Amino acid sequence: MTDTIPDLWPTAALKTTVLTPIAILRTQATCLSQKTQGLLVGDVTVTAAENGQNQVSLFVVVPALNNYRHRLMTVQYRREATCP
Repeated sequence: MTDTIPDLWPTAALKTTVLTPIAILRTQATCLSQKTQGLLVGDVTVTAAENGQNQVSLFVVVPALNNYRHRLMTVQYRREATCP
């Protein structure tokens, strides 16, 4: 009988590169700003809701129009569901 206990965790099933919704939207905001050379600027806001959820919104800002803002999307998710 062997004294070594084998690793029972599958390698493929455990992902360590999961991105949070905040990270995804911030990346998209940066891409928008770069692709339009600053004519449009992406902005992400994060607010904590009372029900234990985070709310993340992606805005398009137009600096040439007095920083006009238009919300493209809002994502809401449980805070404890995110990875540190």
